Amino acid sequence: MLLSVALAILLIGAILYACGVLPLWIAYHCARARTLSAGERGLWMALILVLFPFGSWLYAMVRPAPRLMRASAWASVVCAVVATLQLMRLSSSAAETVRADIERTIIAVSQPAVRSDEANRAGIKAALVSLEAGVTTSLLHWDRNATAADLADLARADLADSTLTGAEYDHWKRRFDARNAQPGGFVGRTIASAQAFIDAVAARSGGSGGK
Repeated sequence: MLLSVALAILLIGAILYACGVLPLWIAYHCARARTLSAGERGLWMALILVLFPFGSWLYAMVRPAPRLMRASAWASVVCAVVATLQLMRLSSSAAETVRADIERTIIAVSQPAVRSDEANRAGIKAALVSLEAGVTTSLLHWDRNATAADLADLARADLADSTLTGAEYDHWKRRFDARNAQPGGFVGRTIASAQAFIDAVAARSGGSGGK
């Protein structure tokens, strides 16, 4: 537990340094660099601001800079690449988990033992197929995957007694039709997507640990 807390603190500190302290240090160095003309300084400062924090790392990598600053910039780039690749791997893995959940639910709905109106059965199967087609590995749209997983879980819960009543189907269909409702604004959507991705990865990790 203490090791996990220590690692988390170190990780947060490294992120704050690479994306906060280091870019400010580099911007200050650029603003005072006597080897740059006014035009070059303005271009670099614009690059540092527009491509924050990557522009600052680039400056420290290609311009004369203190050894610690340059080493920090290279380390930040390497860590960013490794983190991106890891997130892509986790995203792909978690997406496969969501698809498997939906496929398992489709199989459950298709069981002959399930007592249900055929129109409701066909409707929920078609909706589940569309949900599976919409599963994505994009980190900016992981709220969609979380919603799909929730709908699959709800359907399996309704089928626990091998019965899909009209009321259960209507409730599920309303949830399905409202699935595209998102928190207002870019910030709300980004937070929801990030939280959904974290929940999906945590669920997968928990499932793997239980095997």
